Amino acid sequence: MDAKTTFLNLKEARQEEIRLVALEEFSRYTYTEASLSRIVQSLGLAKGSFYRYFNGKKELYLYLLDYCFAFRLQNEKQILDGSIPDFFDMLEANIAARMRFGLAYPLHMAFMNRALEEKTDTELGNLSAMLEDKILTQIEAILKFPAYQNQFTSTVPNNVVVFSIYQMNRGIYQYLQKFPPANDEAVISVARSFIHVLKNGIKNI
Repeated sequence: MDAKTTFLNLKEARQEEIRLVALEEFSRYTYTEASLSRIVQSLGLAKGSFYRYFNGKKELYLYLLDYCFAFRLQNEKQILDGSIPDFFDMLEANIAARMRFGLAYPLHMAFMNRALEEKTDTELGNLSAMLEDKILTQIEAILKFPAYQNQFTSTVPNNVVVFSIYQMNRGIYQYLQKFPPANDEAVISVARSFIHVLKNGIKNI
């Protein structure tokens, strides 16, 4: 969802200010509970001025959703292009990158996580199911890269593999909230631990 040209013509600093205030609101409240009035008040805008940038709350929300996912992907695209030959090395690098992103941009991460938990809404529809399907499709596409063929046991159905990776990625946000790594060395260590569990489980062999 694109913003209006009047928003895109604003100086980047002002665009970022508007994004951060809106992200704060949408990460604290569900879509239904979030208040456009609180957003414009925090920005010191007249409501009429806001509508020069977005047609309403839904357009702002969907713009932020597209912006945040694209922004995060920009940080991960060189990891997810199939150039790392071992799938688990790639996934470890991706988990570490996602954790760094969450630590550097906590509002963006909180907003994306809340979006995945949204209940069905008359304006947004079943957003969480739509986003989940989109992410599952992306994971499935990555698993089909030629470099990653024959790296998984044939005894586990593909959809179980895809869903396990999805759930692990969802868990990263909750982990960061509970146990934020103190430094990059800790980020790498945690990423390796997630991969170890995915590859080997938790049984002491």
